[in-house]
Amino acid sequence: SGIPAALGRAAADLRSLQVIDYDRGAIAKLRISDGSGRIFQYRREAKKRGIDRWFLEGDLIASGHRLAALQWDLHTLRGILIVDDHPGLDGAPPHRRIEVFDNAGKISVDLKLVPEGGAWLAQDGAGPVFRIGAAEVSAWPFEQLR
Repeated sequence: SGIPAALGRAAADLRSLQVIDYDRGAIAKLRISDGSGRIFQYRREAKKRGIDRWFLEGDLIASGHRLAALQWDLHTLRGILIVDDHPGLDGAPPHRRIEVFDNAGKISVDLKLVPEGGAWLAQDGAGPVFRIGAAEVSAWPFEQLR
């Protein structure tokens, strides 16, 4: 037909479904809200070689690998679709939230999550609202880690 393949695709197919764009190596702190009002804040001590160490209130966390996995999951998180007509999750009922802070204390990720019919709605900061699969967040540590 002579039309380049990219031009023959629907506009929605060309949109990026990457939910978050951040430098995962610049994480200094993670703050996780479980949706019930509990907030857990963890500090990361980066290692030049080997596995990073994570702390809660000065105590080394034995299950810090779960935070390292979360750090990677945030980096690779992709939506199923963008919910264009959604007004945003700021006014949503209590929701789960993950905030990532860099060494200067600046928030580089502010991910809000609200369950919706077997899936989740996700929004980073004031960005678009995405629908993501339930499996994407099923292993995320929304309970306190020690």
